[in-house]
Amino acid sequence: MLDRARRELLRHGEPVPLTPKAFDILLVLVAHAGQVVPKEVLLRDVWPDTVVEESNLTFQISMLRKALAGGARNGDRTIVTIPGRGYQLAAPVERLATELVVEERTTTVARIEEEERPSRRPVVLLALILAAVLAAVLVVGFGLDLRTLLPRKESAPSVRTLAVLPFKPLVAAERDEALEMGMADTLIAKISSIHGVTVPPLSSVRRFGGLEQDPIEAGRRLGVDAVLDGSIHNAGGQVRVTVRLLRVADAAQLWSAHFDNAFANIFALNDAISSSLVRELSFQLTDEERTRLRRRETQNPEAYRAYLLGRLYASQPRRDNLLRAIASYQNAVALDPRYALPYLGIADASIKLPISSDYRSGPPSEAAKAAAIKALSIDPGLSAAHGVLGREKFWYEWDWKGSEAEFRAGLSLDPSSAELHLGLAHLLANIGRHAESLQEAEEVRRLDPLSLMGATLRGAFLHHAGQLDDAILAQKRVLELTPDFWIAHLSLGNAYREKGMNEEALAHYRLSWKQSGGSVEPLAREALVLGKTGRVREGREILAKMMAMNRERYVPPYNFAIVYTGLGEKAEAVRWMRKACAERDARLVFLKVEPLWNELRGQPGFDDVERCVGLP
Repeated sequence: MLDRARRELLRHGEPVPLTPKAFDILLVLVAHAGQVVPKEVLLRDVWPDTVVEESNLTFQISMLRKALAGGARNGDRTIVTIPGRGYQLAAPVERLATELVVEERTTTVARIEEEERPSRRPVVLLALILAAVLAAVLVVGFGLDLRTLLPRKESAPSVRTLAVLPFKPLVAAERDEALEMGMADTLIAKISSIHGVTVPPLSSVRRFGGLEQDPIEAGRRLGVDAVLDGSIHNAGGQVRVTVRLLRVADAAQLWSAHFDNAFANIFALNDAISSSLVRELSFQLTDEERTRLRRRETQNPEAYRAYLLGRLYASQPRRDNLLRAIASYQNAVALDPRYALPYLGIADASIKLPISSDYRSGPPSEAAKAAAIKALSIDPGLSAAHGVLGREKFWYEWDWKGSEAEFRAGLSLDPSSAELHLGLAHLLANIGRHAESLQEAEEVRRLDPLSLMGATLRGAFLHHAGQLDDAILAQKRVLELTPDFWIAHLSLGNAYREKGMNEEALAHYRLSWKQSGGSVEPLAREALVLGKTGRVREGREILAKMMAMNRERYVPPYNFAIVYTGLGEKAEAVRWMRKACAERDARLVFLKVEPLWNELRGQPGFDDVERCVGLP
């Protein structure tokens, strides 16, 4: 039985494994049972608006034949190759229904056949009618019910959660990742400003930018009602965009459209796509939402391109990429000093620099604060700028009340921002308000179920709340999806260490160091465990390595305090903690919830550190 709605092929009640593209090919062949389906029809129907090599079709046909054969001898002859023309479904057909409606879908092949052989139009038409009458069910041991394949008239869609996937290149060899991701990001920003619709942020959808990514599968993983899937091609300054709106539940195409314009008019192109989508979904907009939808952050296309490039770099937050992102954002600002979003980008990347890499806190903190304030002066409704200020007050100023006020100010402007809820959750966890923190983390999970950082930090919050087994399970789930995420390895190592599972902790600290791009904290944590388990010589070797690194570049003093605590040199550990306080080391925000520091509480001088940080 072939079930179009569930996208399942059953043999004797058991599902037959098919790739999404192989399933689509089968739909086309069954709809034209008994006919020769030209290769160009299959390429056009299965890969709409995308240029692919014919080898892709050949490969998928081969996979489909094997699936249909099911191990039977000569079973792969169900699909016949007609040299120079295409493919034909050669299985016998039985009629099970007394009524059939001949739908327009059959005209796809008819039209091409007519163009190739005009004199055979009556014959072809008769063949199409006979095929439609006969092809109610294809019997190949499956029972393919053609009635489930016929297109249905769609009613007005009800979409409350919508994912805008990264656009794909129309020509793979000429891809422009900054524009592909940037167009999606622009649409996300526009659509997410509408009350009543939830749109996952770019950080969650960017992983679905692969050229062969199945949009329906992406929608299922994101847990949304519908996905907007599109392709883009920029050649000679002319941009062509094709978009289609797909309902996730049954893979139905609800809407599609083509847009063309010069890159110089890229903003008109963005406006046309967002307006058409809103109109198609019948959203009732307030006057404020209409204004926001029409708002253009800049009129300078080159500034826009520089901003998009910055967003692309910032989506992979390692030190080198963050520095490139800041440079691109600064270029955008130079081209248009009244463009708010690049200021926000500078602020966001500057905040992340000291956290994601070993970078002195002071200058990035000042740059972040100034850039966020500038962004808000240009656009007071920019909720994310409040989030940056909240993180700046949290990580660097240690202004706990001020930080909470900024996060809540941002949420008053955009209650559905997963990033703002996550920032608030982190603050609440670190000041010891664990129940509230975990509530906010659950809200992040509801709004953005595939947020990598959200899931990882939730595991850390569970750890800080004393729920170690749940913390370990949460981090394992993150690493099942993204095995190379170094922060999850670091957090999992911390939880294992707290449970006394030292070998497991060491393994994850080493993976974290290898994958981090240069963060010293995993090394320090490894030395801590080595010292605590009597392997002092190995711990001191890591300490010597860190000292050598510190002569070449900045190593946060907080990390030296970790190592000395592991080696049992508490006075030296306190000295480095006091140095960390003097340098405003951002990692001191964990002073209250990091169990390691319980060993230093009561040591001479440690109370100075606690007063300096001022945690409630």
